[in-house]
Amino acid sequence: MADPSLPLNGENCPIKVFLGNQPFGTADVVDSFSITEDAVIHTDQYLGRTRARFDKQVSGYDMTISADLTNGTLIKAIFSQDALREANQPIPELAIEVQARDRNGVIESYVLTKGVAKWDLKAGGRTERVKLGLDMKFERILSVA
Repeated sequence: MADPSLPLNGENCPIKVFLGNQPFGTADVVDSFSITEDAVIHTDQYLGRTRARFDKQVSGYDMTISADLTNGTLIKAIFSQDALREANQPIPELAIEVQARDRNGVIESYVLTKGVAKWDLKAGGRTERVKLGLDMKFERILSVA
C-alpha cells in the first residue's frame, strides 16, 4: 500500500466545472487553481480578561483558475450569465468540484456553490499557450462523500 503521508501532486486534485448542475467541459486543461476563505477574524479585548477572545465571520470563498484556452465556450457562458443578471432573470448556478485523491485511495470532494465569475485572457509569444484566467467568488463550500 502507498504511504498515505506523502503529499499530493496536481494529478491528485482534479476539478470539475458545473453550470446549472450540468458538467462543463474545460476542467481537463486547468493547470492551477487556488481557493481562499474570505473571512474576518474578530479580536475582542475585554476588560478583566487575561487573553483576547477570538471569533470568525465567513463571507464566502475566492477561487482563481488558470487554464489553457481551448475554445470560447466558458467565456460565452459567463457572457450569458451577465446578460441574464442584467435582465433580472434566473441565472444557472456556477459550481466547482475539487477532489483530493489521497495516496491511500481515499477521495475527498469539495463543492463550491453559488458562484460568480469574471475572466481574463493572456496571450504570449507565437509558441506560448493562450491562457484563460477565472476569478470567482462563491457563497459556500460543501464536503461531499
